[in-house]
Amino acid sequence: MTGVRRRSFMKLAGAAGVAAGAAGVASALAPAGRAAAMPWPPGSGTAGSLRQQVHMSGPASPGMDSFDDTMVSFMEDRRITSGSLAVTTGGRLVKATGYSVNYGLQEPEPWQLIQPSTLFRVASISKPITATAISRLAQDGRLDLNQPIGQLVDLTPPPGQTADSRLAQTTIRRVLQHLGGFGDPTVTGFDPMLADRTISQFFGTPLPVSQQQIIEYNSGRPLTHAPGTAYGYSNYGYMLLGRVIEAITGQSYGDYVQQAVLGPLGITDMRLGRTAADLALPTESPYYDPKTAVTVLDPSGTIVPTPYGGEFNLENHNANGGWLATAVDLVRFATIFDLPAGTNVLNQASVTATFAKPETGVNADGWYYGYGWDVRPTAGGVGYNSWHNGALDGTWTWLVRTYNGWSWAALFNQRDDPSDPTGSTYSAIDSALWTAADAVTSWPTGDLFPQYFSGPVGAVSTPVGQLIAAQALGACNDLGANVTVTVTAGMPSTSYTVNGGGISTPVTFRTGAKGNGSAVVTNVKPPVGWTGSAPITVSAAGKTGTVNASIACADPRG
Repeated sequence: MTGVRRRSFMKLAGAAGVAAGAAGVASALAPAGRAAAMPWPPGSGTAGSLRQQVHMSGPASPGMDSFDDTMVSFMEDRRITSGSLAVTTGGRLVKATGYSVNYGLQEPEPWQLIQPSTLFRVASISKPITATAISRLAQDGRLDLNQPIGQLVDLTPPPGQTADSRLAQTTIRRVLQHLGGFGDPTVTGFDPMLADRTISQFFGTPLPVSQQQIIEYNSGRPLTHAPGTAYGYSNYGYMLLGRVIEAITGQSYGDYVQQAVLGPLGITDMRLGRTAADLALPTESPYYDPKTAVTVLDPSGTIVPTPYGGEFNLENHNANGGWLATAVDLVRFATIFDLPAGTNVLNQASVTATFAKPETGVNADGWYYGYGWDVRPTAGGVGYNSWHNGALDGTWTWLVRTYNGWSWAALFNQRDDPSDPTGSTYSAIDSALWTAADAVTSWPTGDLFPQYFSGPVGAVSTPVGQLIAAQALGACNDLGANVTVTVTAGMPSTSYTVNGGGISTPVTFRTGAKGNGSAVVTNVKPPVGWTGSAPITVSAAGKTGTVNASIACADPRG
């Protein structure tokens, strides 16, 4: 069950302190659509005492208090109002919690509380999502990663300018690994993805600028180094990868990612975000930043908060930083990379390539950038940790996969504050969550994923056809549990053998006229409340294909 837990306490404000009145609380937890009217800091009002209330929403997660303490302390220290956390171990979701901290005297309405299902901008965690889509195209034989990106995306510079000849060595693989030569904005001081006003003035056209204008403008600039010779983190490079996906598939970037990456996992709520406050989704968190600026969304000259058009146009950042997701969505996405492969989005060879060392760019500390992930091999060569963070004004996010089978995603609606205007302390959440994980002495044994995903849990192209397995939710007893396996574009045979992978006896799977059918997995007698995953193998004419189906055992008494 999903519930709301609360703890309240008093903090005395100092001479420069703040206290929230009713108006402050309403703004602090208001929907994103009201963000333009929100004051900074959240809940600010007249001086006096400050009543701080922490609300935690989500299923119970016994033994995981260390994670709650870490999230709440991190948020309180920075006056963050909204956060979300999801944690897995061994591929099982064991924690999903939304955190709301209000700094006022008025109790928030239930609709104002952050839930595990609340969407957040994830910023650069969009990059591993884009990289996965590119890997899937390569896996399916539709894309050569050694192909120069200029053969798929028009990199013609503005009239009178000449493109850098070294762009011919900027391959898809190098762009995936930030080796494309475009330059790291933290070194060069220039990011074409955040240069809307400069580009608008260059072309003599009103704001907003388009992705094509960004590409044309940057194609006239020299590379900062020869491709493949040095690491240089590039938002621009990943924006180009989104255009590669569109060129190959003929679909929009978002549609292909939904179809090939998210859909097979049952992820249905993720969306590409919108910049303007009045375009925010009802289930989306608000975003905070103390800064304001002239909007880049139109030529009006309106002053807006930087998360809502004062610094960036999120629509242009779709492939490098534009996704909205829940923390649960992100750890679900991370299961793609568990081996042996269980989600069937990427095969083992593609997963291995994702985390392989690049031709150059290994940091002095031993970590490097793979296909959309930072990667650090562990001491002794027993595995690796991988991660990605995301940062935009109003957004701070962190996604981690560990060598020993843990993963977590932490999302916040703020990346800096007046006491830390550069956000220099916000990366502390990384080590803090490791400490929280180490403090868990007994991990929950269940799996919360079925509470959030009811659709297909795997899809794979096989010699038999396209297999899609659906979750089996039922009474695992003498009556068995129903497991639906859909076969499309399959072989003409009407009879397949389904093997339940050790928790059942083989049964016969008979297709319908369109290649659809179902099977009953029998002799399943685990205890009530058991959850697990069964590999379902379909065989025909000497060819086989396997897909995983999740099984959750309900009480047969109802």
